[in-house]
Amino acid sequence: SAIFALTRPHSESVASLEDLLREVVHHHRSLLDITVRVAGRSVALDHDVHHELARVVGEALFNVVTHASARRAVVRVRWLGEALVVSVSDDGDGEPAALRRMLQLERRTIRDGRHQGLANMDSRVSGLGGALTFRRSRLGGVRVTARVPLPVVRVRPGLDLPVPEEAPPC
Repeated sequence: SAIFALTRPHSESVASLEDLLREVVHHHRSLLDITVRVAGRSVALDHDVHHELARVVGEALFNVVTHASARRAVVRVRWLGEALVVSVSDDGDGEPAALRRMLQLERRTIRDGRHQGLANMDSRVSGLGGALTFRRSRLGGVRVTARVPLPVVRVRPGLDLPVPEEAPPC
């Protein structure tokens, strides 16, 4: 059902990034105590940007539930003047350094659709001109952070060239 929520046509979509994130979070609540926190003044963004970030959050929460042995998670959205920062923190047993190594390995392997969650997250964020990072969470587990500059400038994978906002997403 979380995948359905993210693949619906935009005309059926919720109105804001925060609403979409709350919908994604709802689908993981039976397995994890999740809090959503929003700070700052939102900026109008293309619906595709909302969906890309919601997919990153959904993948991060899936990883928390599946791999981290966590009980709690916090999803944060921070609207800064120059960037939008979305993070997922947990109280699990993951190691940020191990996730960084795993991402490097995923980037180098042939993509067969399996075990590519971190690379998919990274690709979505870098496609928006942003960066994905892994650090120790204040909750004790891992904090996955997607930082996207504002205004959003799309980047085509492998080209590292900005793509005008009117271009269709890759």
